[in-house]
Amino acid sequence: MRRVLFVALLALVIVPCAARSGAAQGDELARRLRPVRIKQRGELSKMAADAIKKGYPSLARRCWVLAGRAGEDLAETRIAELADEPDGAKLDAKKRAGLEKPFVKHRVQMSKHLGDVGRWCAENDRDDDAQRLAREALELDPQNADARGILGQRRLKGWGWVSGEDAAQLSKGLVRVGGEWVKKAGAAKRARSAETPWEVVSDHWRIHSNLELARVFELRDLLERFHERWVADWEGTLPLVAAEEPHVVLIFAAESEYTADLEKNDPQHIKNVPGQYSPRLRRASFWDVETLRQKGGQVSGLGELMLHECAHQLFRERVKGNHLALEGDGAPNFWVHEGISELYGMHVPAKAGLVLDAKRVRGQLRTRHLRDHFASMPSPSSFDSMTRKAFQGSDPVTRTTHYAAAGFLCLFLEQGPHRSAFRFLVRDVYCGGNEKARIADRLGDLPKLDAAFKKYVRGF
Repeated sequence: MRRVLFVALLALVIVPCAARSGAAQGDELARRLRPVRIKQRGELSKMAADAIKKGYPSLARRCWVLAGRAGEDLAETRIAELADEPDGAKLDAKKRAGLEKPFVKHRVQMSKHLGDVGRWCAENDRDDDAQRLAREALELDPQNADARGILGQRRLKGWGWVSGEDAAQLSKGLVRVGGEWVKKAGAAKRARSAETPWEVVSDHWRIHSNLELARVFELRDLLERFHERWVADWEGTLPLVAAEEPHVVLIFAAESEYTADLEKNDPQHIKNVPGQYSPRLRRASFWDVETLRQKGGQVSGLGELMLHECAHQLFRERVKGNHLALEGDGAPNFWVHEGISELYGMHVPAKAGLVLDAKRVRGQLRTRHLRDHFASMPSPSSFDSMTRKAFQGSDPVTRTTHYAAAGFLCLFLEQGPHRSAFRFLVRDVYCGGNEKARIADRLGDLPKLDAAFKKYVRGF
């Protein structure tokens, strides 16, 4: 009996103390976060005001997106107020880069501050808060090593940042092949089979491939750079959502393996193309085509094809309320849809970054096939005629020509005074709006825009 009474008395003392300790830690977390959040909101507000003053409201929208994450109650209202503000006509790439520099610096600084608070949480047994802040820090700066450490990630040569569980297996000389951990010694031979490929996971992608492992690493790095570029392009313009899982990509060594997989898993797949995104399966598939020569001398490699199809994947899986469809109410204008992805496919997948290949653009514009095409249809006032023709027949050369033409239109609209029209055209296409009416409303006199577009094309 005495023992029971002693335990009860002890509980009466310990439980309130523990409760007070937990409350105190909660107060301490709030105290540590408060100046960080206040500084974050203050700096973002200042940058947004400066961006608006200097004619760069799309940067202001990105600032308010981050301010919303930092707890700014008015963020959504302010984004909505800026929704129809166009960027200044004289805001060239150099001026944009100058205004973006403090924004990028701010993201890195805030990532460090959040990582520091996350480290305090980890040291004080607040693991959920620590991981939440670490993930937030990595959204701002993927290079934040401290935040990755909080999440238990380790950096291994070749593999990059991996989870603690994966690091433990890799350190034992095991690799993931066909969904299983196996000894590295015999893994390369086993991974040559399309049934048991390498599985490489990065921050935003899960790649299954039976190519050489070094090649898979190169393609993983390309996709991570592409993801960073895509988010920077559309944050603040499109309603982006966080990915719950890494985006899935399959890369086969042979065309027969690629075709067999599609016929087995996606009966509605498009034939005679070396890569495609399947909305139903939520994955992009490719085979390692070294070069794809198309009519007029255009040459695409696997990298360019991946940029095109994975653009579809990100627009589909990361845009709220988006419907990628060919028919039905609210379906996007498909040739514009393809053209925007084609524009990404025109970038050189170089290690230094994704740079638009001007030589390739000029080469396409100078081909007879495209010149004839431009002479008759592809101008801002002829959306509907392109829609009907984009998928007639199964000739991939003809389809690609339509897509390329749409891509060049998008490229044109990205220049000078039309940049804002380009952004909102994309927003309306991917979010189910009426892009033809929208762009007519934005630019007013379409015949003048048509004339300017043809002059622009001749300039190549």
